[in-house]
Amino acid sequence: MKDKQWFLLIFDLEKKKNKERVQIFRKLAVSNILKLQHSVYAVGVSYENESRIKEIAQALKEFGADVLLFEGTLRDIGVGKTSSQQDLERMAGESLDGKYSQLIEELRGFKDRIKKAETGREKRRVMERILNLSKKFVALSSLDPREVMSTKRSLLESELFDAKELMKSIAEEK
Repeated sequence: MKDKQWFLLIFDLEKKKNKERVQIFRKLAVSNILKLQHSVYAVGVSYENESRIKEIAQALKEFGADVLLFEGTLRDIGVGKTSSQQDLERMAGESLDGKYSQLIEELRGFKDRIKKAETGREKRRVMERILNLSKKFVALSSLDPREVMSTKRSLLESELFDAKELMKSIAEEK
């Protein structure tokens, strides 16, 4: 089996640059780059991910941070001596499970809101948000390096299925 290719971003940004840190953490969050440890992030190699992570690395450098950006397999990066592909997959998986949990909570809230919505306009707004959550899930699941689906991912898929069935029944009411 061929080792997966990764981008690994490690940085050190002074604590007193709080405004800049917030900007970077927001960029990392919306880019679906996985936090492995404090100031250590990883994402699978792809053209899209390459442009995202290089943009973030450049922003960090402009803020005066020390930045290391690696590309390759764990062996190429030199991590293989102390860790393994399974360790990175486990850490990435744990990070994704946290994101899946957040999406589950958001989705449950939207399902409650759609049931309570009184106008068609309110229902359509909530449906749009559910569809956006579905798109986020697709993007996140494409990053998941694990061969076996996690419980959180499975639960989120089930919740999304239920939400789509609910939306279908509401659409049929018209």
